[in-house]
Amino acid sequence: MGVASYKVFPAHMGGQKAVVHFYKHLNKLLDVQLVVSSDNDASNDLCVSPILFRHRWMYLNVLKLIQLKKKLRQLKIQCIVAEHSYIGWLAYLLRKFSKVPFVLHSHNIEASRFQQMKKTGWQLYSFYEKWIHRKADFNFFKTAEDLEYAVQQYKLPPEKCSVIPYGVYPFRVVENARESLRHQFDISSQFVFYFNGTLDYYPNAKALEMIIDHLHPLLQAKGMDYTIVISGKTISTDLLKKIASVNNIKYLGFIDDINLLYQGTDLFLNPVLNNSGVKTKVVEALSNHCTVVSFQSGASGMPDDVCGQKLYKVEDGNWESYAETISLAQHTRKTKTPEEFFTYFAWPNVAQKAAEQIYRLIAHA
Repeated sequence: MGVASYKVFPAHMGGQKAVVHFYKHLNKLLDVQLVVSSDNDASNDLCVSPILFRHRWMYLNVLKLIQLKKKLRQLKIQCIVAEHSYIGWLAYLLRKFSKVPFVLHSHNIEASRFQQMKKTGWQLYSFYEKWIHRKADFNFFKTAEDLEYAVQQYKLPPEKCSVIPYGVYPFRVVENARESLRHQFDISSQFVFYFNGTLDYYPNAKALEMIIDHLHPLLQAKGMDYTIVISGKTISTDLLKKIASVNNIKYLGFIDDINLLYQGTDLFLNPVLNNSGVKTKVVEALSNHCTVVSFQSGASGMPDDVCGQKLYKVEDGNWESYAETISLAQHTRKTKTPEEFFTYFAWPNVAQKAAEQIYRLIAHA
């Protein structure tokens, strides 16, 4: 049984896709039941029970314990997987009542992310996060960096941890993507660079501000003929005004099928300064053979030996080096992402690794 306390259907954003596609492929190897919040739509691929309180009221789910315990017994559930540390307490209580082991599937080190976002209370959350990870029978992390952090800071036994990365599908070729992009969005510049993300999420909004304030002037000083295109949901009025105040930058709104943008642009920009979890947009860009220029923090979870020359990492905050790297990276536009990348990040392989560990956990329960 997978437990997610927020809206994942339909899956538009990276975090939603991480849950839905993970269980879709895990369901081919195990019988999966997914318990989610009441604001979710129906799914044709999974057995979904939208019975939990919505995310902002997730702590009320203590009132759902009897219903969930009954479901565990009726469905003969042998393992619970809690999506994110903040709902781990519910899986822990279910284990206390039912003796069913639980896995904590961490998408980020949340306390570290909250600290970088300057959220109050991150120290308190760190105590909780350490506690719940140590109570879990096993822990999945999205990146080797997060796993190492948990082992060092939360004192987790390494043998109770594994990296289960965000997955990708074989990319769909968009014919004449470069020409189609320029025609559809009325772009005539020599180079087109791309940035996307959920734009009310602080690290993404901050990255976009820095693109405008720091990167844009440096690229103009180089005399480059370029356009930066931006896509994403829920952008603030202030950011829209900031974009409108400069040349060479276009906000396209939310784009449902972004393969055209990944394949039609010259580079994907990822100047994100948050080193917790994996940046799903980087994985998706590379899966479309789009070269990525990223700050070091934004490239966490991306092993060098599978990314080849398609991922350029720049020292955090060094905008002069970032602009220079954009100039140097142009020659890789037509090169392909290494096959090792697709092996490492393929959803079937990701699910297989998780299923094997779940089987082992059940066998020793």
